[in-house]
Amino acid sequence: MVSVSSFAFRFLAEAHIRAANWLENNGFDEESVEHYLKGETLLSSVLYQQG
Repeated sequence: MVSVSSFAFRFLAEAHIRAANWLENNGFDEESVEHYLKGETLLSSVLYQQG
């Protein structure tokens, strides 16, 4: 069973990755990397929780 918190983490992870794409396309490379890494970390934690 998937918990509500895993949905929230996945949503937040995807938001960070979308923000990273936008930032990169608009010339904010350093900020883009920060958002991408945060999104990947959150997504990894969701996948780990699901086993």
